[in-house]
Amino acid sequence: MTCSTAVTGCQLLFRSNLNPADPTMSGEIHRVGAAVLFTSLPLAAWALSTRLRAEPRWLAVAPAVRHGAIAGAMTAAAFGTAQLVGWLPAGLLQRVALFAEFLIIATVAIALRRAVR
Repeated sequence: MTCSTAVTGCQLLFRSNLNPADPTMSGEIHRVGAAVLFTSLPLAAWALSTRLRAEPRWLAVAPAVRHGAIAGAMTAAAFGTAQLVGWLPAGLLQRVALFAEFLIIATVAIALRRAVR
């Protein structure tokens, strides 16, 4: 697997920094990949919710996707802040951001499943 196949592939290939005071090239690539992941999915969900609001049959789903996008962006911002502010619990905030990303995907998947029926 190469870095160009997916951002998550980068996360698998490049280990994070073990010590924030001693950054490594692999760790910095890991951080950039995480930033792309945590930024792109909420932005895509926001764009999707805007398009869904224009379709009457998807109108009920659009607010849930938009709320997921907002939650994803807020948790990503909190995790990004933890990268700059040493006393914030970066590990906990990372897991909260990952959970928000999962909820975005689950919300869209449930909406698609209901639409197929």
